[in-house]
Amino acid sequence: MNPVSGYFANNFALLLICLGLIFISIQNFKAKRGDSIITLAIVLLVLILSALFHIEKHSQEVGSQVAATVACYLGYVIRPAIVLLFARLADHRKPLKFYYFIPVIIVALIYMPSLFFGVEELRTFVFHYSFNGDGVLLYNRGTAVFLCFASHIVSALYLANLIYVSIRKLQGKHIGDAITILICSFFAIVAVVTESIFSNVYINLLNVTIAVSATFYNIYLFVEYIRADVLTGLFDRKTYFLDLEKMEKNVTGVLMLDMNGLKFINDNQGHIAGDKALTTIANSIQENCKRSCYAYRLGGDEFAVLIIKESKEFVVSFANKVKEEMDKTEYHCSIGYAYREKATDVPYDDLIIEAEKMMYDDKARYYKESGIERRRSRG
Repeated sequence: MNPVSGYFANNFALLLICLGLIFISIQNFKAKRGDSIITLAIVLLVLILSALFHIEKHSQEVGSQVAATVACYLGYVIRPAIVLLFARLADHRKPLKFYYFIPVIIVALIYMPSLFFGVEELRTFVFHYSFNGDGVLLYNRGTAVFLCFASHIVSALYLANLIYVSIRKLQGKHIGDAITILICSFFAIVAVVTESIFSNVYINLLNVTIAVSATFYNIYLFVEYIRADVLTGLFDRKTYFLDLEKMEKNVTGVLMLDMNGLKFINDNQGHIAGDKALTTIANSIQENCKRSCYAYRLGGDEFAVLIIKESKEFVVSFANKVKEEMDKTEYHCSIGYAYREKATDVPYDDLIIEAEKMMYDDKARYYKESGIERRRSRG
C-alpha cells in the first residue's frame, strides 16, 4: 500500500476527530480564544505525532535507520508536549506559561544522544534502531534503560498535577470541571501507562486518547458557555429554573442579592462602569461559593445563590462574607437569606419570599442611612 494512503487508512477515525475539533475551535474562537488556540495546537501536534508514528513504522519496513530514529525522537518529545497542552486546556483558568515547557525541553535533551549516528556510545545510550541478524530494523532500548521512559514519566507527571487540581476543585466550586477533567485524565493516564508497558503494540494510543479527551472537554466547555451569563460568568436565569427543578428538595438555603445604585452608575458613569459593578458583585459571590453552592444572575442587578444541604450557620456566614467583600469595594448590594432544615419544613416559594423580604429591608436601610434618593439610584 502507498505510504500516504496507508496513513489515511490507519488514521481515518483520528482524522475525523481532529476535523471535529477544528470545527469546534473555530466556532468557539471569539468566545474562547485562548482555549481555541490551545485546542488547535493539540490538533496540530496530534496529527504530527500520528504522521511520525506512520513514518517510523514505514522506515522500519524499508530499513531506513535514520528516518526511523528521527521520527521516534520527535515522537518522544511531542508526547509530553501534547499532554501539557491538554492539561492547560483542562485547567483553562490558568494561562500557559513558558516554564511549563521546561520538562519537555529536558526530555528533548535526554533523547538527543540517539541522533548522534556517528558516535556509537551516544547513539545507543537511550534508544536506537539497529538491524538484527536477519537484516530487520528493530527498536532497542539503550544502555540507560530508565531514561527511555523519560517521555512517559513527564507525561504522567503533567497528568498527575492535573488530577491534583481536579481533586482540589472537587472541594471547591467547579465540580463540573473537576469531574470532566478526572474522566479525561484517567483515560490519558491509562494510555500513557499502556504505551510504556506495551510500547511495541500501543505506541499510537496516546494521540487518539488525547484527541478524544480534548473533544469531550471542548463539548463540555461549550455546554458550560451556553449555560452561563455572558457578562458575569455565573449561571443564567434559564439554568436557575432548570437546576431548581432538579435540586429543589435538597435546597436548604437561598440567598437573594440586588445591587444598589446600578441605574445611577449607568446614567452618570456609563454602562461600562455599570458592567464593572456587576462583575465585581458576581466575583464576590463566586469567590465564596463552595461545591454546595450554585450562583446565578437572574437578570439586571439581581442575583441568587442556591445552597445545597448546608447548615444555617453556613448560610449566614456566606451572606456575611459577601457583605464584607463588597464593603471593600466602591459598590454596595442588598442581601437577604432564608434557611430550612428540609423541603417538607418550608415550601421553596416561601423560602424565596422570606429571603426577598430581608433583601428589601436591607435595601431600604441602605438608602435611609446613605441619604441617597432611592428612586434616582435604583437599576
